[in-house]
Amino acid sequence: MFAGAGVLAAMCLTILAASCRPPQVVVYSIPRDTEPPEHWRLAASAGPEKQRYLIRDQNGTATVTLTVLAGDGGGLLANVNRWRKQLNLDPATEDQLKTLVPAVSFGESSARLMEANGTDFRDGTPALTLGLVAGDATLTWFYKLMGDPEIVRREREAFLRLAPQWR
Repeated sequence: MFAGAGVLAAMCLTILAASCRPPQVVVYSIPRDTEPPEHWRLAASAGPEKQRYLIRDQNGTATVTLTVLAGDGGGLLANVNRWRKQLNLDPATEDQLKTLVPAVSFGESSARLMEANGTDFRDGTPALTLGLVAGDATLTWFYKLMGDPEIVRREREAFLRLAPQWR
């Protein structure tokens, strides 16, 4: 009976000590809502994409996608070459990256911007891709606008304005 009283006293002291600690402040980061242009229609994401929009007019279509991957997402060269392959273009080399994918201002940091013309690997139609790659120590964000060249050129500024907010 006496041993049980000791255990009970120890439990009471533990509870009392825990309740005397000052409250901890927990901070959560809530991403800003992005407001894409009204004519961009939310579409079903594919594969690792976080979000996808479809832009359609009488000339054709274009898609806007955001994909977030851990670390460097496989590396800049591999991702640039994946986008180039989607345009039926030859792979780039590491030495060509600075020219093909220059650093650009991206909100409060920087990103790399690829702009390339080719033909869509799915149907052989002319296509233009704008791709932005931005990263930190833990994640890499891949933003892509690809499709009919006229639509991509027309939507370029809206895409570049939206991307830094879109996380």
